[in-house]
Amino acid sequence: MVIPGDLASALLRGGDVDQGVYVARQFAEAAQVKPNTMGKERAATIAASLPDSERELAAHLRQFTS
Repeated sequence: MVIPGDLASALLRGGDVDQGVYVARQFAEAAQVKPNTMGKERAATIAASLPDSERELAAHLRQFTS
């Protein structure tokens, strides 16, 4: 789960929003199955990096961090 989180963050930082959102969705699914502290930190980072058009995904990731 850590690798998809890192990949999603890197893609979003690099400007590849479509691919970053795709990987972020995969990360969110994996995070629900097997939550851990490192995943929560990455979820917060990804949520902050998502474009405004992905508010629902960002909210889902923020909910996971609480």
